[in-house]
Amino acid sequence: HGLVRLALTGPLGIALIGCGGVAALYRATYRALPGAALRLVVDIDPDLARRVADELGAARWSTDWRDALADDVALADVSTPNHLHE
Repeated sequence: HGLVRLALTGPLGIALIGCGGVAALYRATYRALPGAALRLVVDIDPDLARRVADELGAARWSTDWRDALADDVALADVSTPNHLHE
């Protein structure tokens, strides 16, 4: 595995896909990560997606993972159960 270097002109835009289970462990990290901006929170449960987005100060929330393909997202954290990683 090689090291990937990004030339960022602003904050690293992050999308969190999946808000339950292991994603709860990452929430504090995203709040404190210097140079990063949580742009999107995605979950199949709209109430959970909205609540976590509000909690983390994310720019927006969605129930559709494809929204993570937006131009302002450079990194997508897929925190869904393993059998859903397709």
